[in-house]
Amino acid sequence: MTERYTGVFYLRLLATFLTVSAVTSFVCLLSQGSLHPNLVSADSVLQDDAGLRSVGQPSRNFTDVNRMPTAVLVEKPSAASAGPAPALKPNVLLTRLDADDRQTKQPPQTVPFEQALHPARTELLPFETAPFPYSSQKRGIQRAKQTYNDSRVLLHIPPGFDANRPGVIVVFFHGHRAMLERDVWERQQVPAQVSAAGINAVLVAPQFAVDVADSNPGKFAEPGAFARFLDEAAKQLARLNGDAATEETFAKMPVVLVAYSGGFVPCAWAIHVGSIGSRIQGIVLLDALYGELDKFIPWITKANQGFFVSAFTQSTRRQNNTLEQILAGKKVAYDTELGRYWRQGVTFISTGSDVNHRDYVTRSWTENPIQDVLARLDEYKLPR
Repeated sequence: MTERYTGVFYLRLLATFLTVSAVTSFVCLLSQGSLHPNLVSADSVLQDDAGLRSVGQPSRNFTDVNRMPTAVLVEKPSAASAGPAPALKPNVLLTRLDADDRQTKQPPQTVPFEQALHPARTELLPFETAPFPYSSQKRGIQRAKQTYNDSRVLLHIPPGFDANRPGVIVVFFHGHRAMLERDVWERQQVPAQVSAAGINAVLVAPQFAVDVADSNPGKFAEPGAFARFLDEAAKQLARLNGDAATEETFAKMPVVLVAYSGGFVPCAWAIHVGSIGSRIQGIVLLDALYGELDKFIPWITKANQGFFVSAFTQSTRRQNNTLEQILAGKKVAYDTELGRYWRQGVTFISTGSDVNHRDYVTRSWTENPIQDVLARLDEYKLPR
């Protein structure tokens, strides 16, 4: 009898031990997430060049991914963007668990090392030497208060810009009924086009008459005003670049002038009395040659000045044809497309009836024409 009770005792003891062990193992597995039906490891959604890996395939080593520098671009987002800079493809997708739901999201964009060291910077700020505020007796005091009162300038330094490399300043002259943020930055995507060109360039875009049909050049019609404006731009660009010592570099950079539509007037005056001499490397008119030929022709015909590109719709066809005839009479050759030798002379580009004047900054002879012209300046190319 004693032996029987002893056997039963040991059997019950063994059963208790096995039960405790099973419960302990279950609790450990549950705490590690191994039994949760919604849990998926990051390895299951690693993205290769060919696409997403399926669950259970060998994982990629995260070490190199985590060490790669990242930067967030500050381009103004726009649903109506006509030509944004090419998106950078992220290296990996990660999973996150919130309230037991599986969510997949992209991490910050991984960019080339040089771009991470020099991220994009964009800023709107007032200038003392801006073309406005400006009081015009012809226009009256009321208009001066309403439309000639904005001294802001849009500055943009693209990702990867390096002040130690050869660089160029792009000055953009907007057209009628324009505002810097709404039109130049968002609708026409001028900062994005400069970035997408892949060259060592910066953008300077002053505000002229605000949101009206008015080509008044403001202070830019005064002798030396444009030179003073560029001097202040050099100072502000150096500050935005984070290195005050680069002010002298910006102050000596060559300049490319880009004018759209009614921006031809301040552009012409900047050339005529701006006192910036040989710094102008090129002029690009985007359906903008409505007049002021007497100010453009001396610059075009002067030897070794740079390139002149005028693209046009029916709106400015007559003035462009007139300029072609004048240049032919002066034995100045010109081309009708951006060919092999466009950098050495004059190019007139006629665009078809399907091209809209309002959209000309983002679509003319090509999508994103500012980007197209700048991308052809090989001496300023950034390393890929």
